[in-house]
Amino acid sequence: MATSRRSSARRRSSPSPRRGAKRRPPPALPVPGPGERVWVLDVPYGTQVDDATWHPAVKTHLYVGRTVPAHLEPFIPGPYTLGRFIENTLNPDTPMPNPEPSEALEPRMIQYEAADAIAARAAAGGRQFLLADEPGVGKTISAVLGATAVGDLRGARRVLVIADRPAAITIGHWCRTITALGHGDLEWVVITWDRLDKVKDHTWEVIIADEAHALRRTTTKRWKLWARISGHGKPHDKAPFVIATTATPGHTPLELPYLAPAYAQVLGEPMQDWTSATQPGAAFATALERHGLGVEPGRHGAT
Repeated sequence: MATSRRSSARRRSSPSPRRGAKRRPPPALPVPGPGERVWVLDVPYGTQVDDATWHPAVKTHLYVGRTVPAHLEPFIPGPYTLGRFIENTLNPDTPMPNPEPSEALEPRMIQYEAADAIAARAAAGGRQFLLADEPGVGKTISAVLGATAVGDLRGARRVLVIADRPAAITIGHWCRTITALGHGDLEWVVITWDRLDKVKDHTWEVIIADEAHALRRTTTKRWKLWARISGHGKPHDKAPFVIATTATPGHTPLELPYLAPAYAQVLGEPMQDWTSATQPGAAFATALERHGLGVEPGRHGAT
């Protein structure tokens, strides 16, 4: 049974560990017995559920058994979600099967054309594509079709989709679209921008960055995680293929640092000329100036 757990405004502060003291390693992951499985449960924050155990190593609730009890079924993660991805990594020999295409969507010609353009860029050796169609055109379908084509071209295994919030709406929207169009023998994982830290240690061959203008600031934790996951500073032939989707790429040139790989590749320059691990924003501005796009301080910031 699920029960709400109230959190007080004042929390007890745990005693600070002594200097030099070793931190205790997290408890070992549970080992399923014969015929059993490690089930991941998407239990909402602040909720206690009987038989669902929080495990710090994977930062999610787990249950071990042959089947999930009825009272835990509402918390089973759906296809293409982060929870399903974690569960499959915990059960590598028995991953959950992906659903068959539902054919609930019929793409329009403009969406097929966008997917073809994405695939053509990948076939030409490109590492990034900006899908900047206006709102309502159907960028989600175009991106899924394009990512599937790129995955086929490059023999990819995984596709990471980073959606905007609210997660309760956007993740379901992307997952339903992938289900309708088909997974293309790819492992899809859909998260939101505030969950980048949960996938930073995995390898992704294709990435869809939805509402990519969320990357306009290079001084944030989000940017640092993105640079790591997307291989932002890597050589062009070593980075995953990125499909950046947004109807509003940026208000000024300085809000386009996430497009630095595309600029560098088109101009035949290495990424070290366009970014820096410590000062990515300054490196990007310097590169723009070097190519004749002047950047000067304005009343409301550099323009």
